[in-house]
Amino acid sequence: MHEMKGRKGFPAVLKDMDGKILARGTATVFAESRSIEFHSDFVPLYRMGIQLQIARIYDSKEIHLFTGNVFLSDKNLIRLISITDRLLPGSEYVYFSETKIPAILKLVQRRKEPPRPKKHFSLFHKHEKEPAENPESNYAITVSAISGRQLEFTSNQIFGIGDRFLITLQMQAKELCGLPIYISQAFAFGKGCMYRCTFEKMDETLQAGLDELVRSMNQQENSFFPVQEKSNSDSQS
Repeated sequence: MHEMKGRKGFPAVLKDMDGKILARGTATVFAESRSIEFHSDFVPLYRMGIQLQIARIYDSKEIHLFTGNVFLSDKNLIRLISITDRLLPGSEYVYFSETKIPAILKLVQRRKEPPRPKKHFSLFHKHEKEPAENPESNYAITVSAISGRQLEFTSNQIFGIGDRFLITLQMQAKELCGLPIYISQAFAFGKGCMYRCTFEKMDETLQAGLDELVRSMNQQENSFFPVQEKSNSDSQS
């Protein structure tokens, strides 16, 4: 599963600056006004200007932390303004980062449907899907989104759920070669198809390279208000 950072009404908790949970509910970020609204059945009242935190929750874990000043406080709603945000460890496995990474798919194994049962077989006889080995084939694609768990690409080639590949990500700085993936979802449109693939278990070196990539992309793509690094001239002034 994955989440998009712009989702409205995501599960969240309201906390004080010491990390104490004050309420559980849902929240929505309004990037254009640099504010966030939190809704719950009951929200403690706070005076304007008090600094509070709202943490986005996914699978019972905090993945994104927002800090700001109270602007509006009501029994069911609180709005923080002048917010900053911080992506928490593990968010790179939840958020997709949009990208355009050239890649090569190397087909390793294709799943095929079982043959139709012969007439003398029972209609209730179960037939398991068996993997079919195919001659290796290479396909040039462009990865359009990636997280620590999955990636997406669009292709006119017809692949099946469960097809397995080794993918090489061809980035300018370096390549990540031979990442094992399998197709977990497919969404047909027009003459093409968008495929969502899940990473399989890989060796430590490949995993470290993938983790470094998605963490960097996550910070660049999924922070609402990324911290701007000071230039040398600014730091010397």
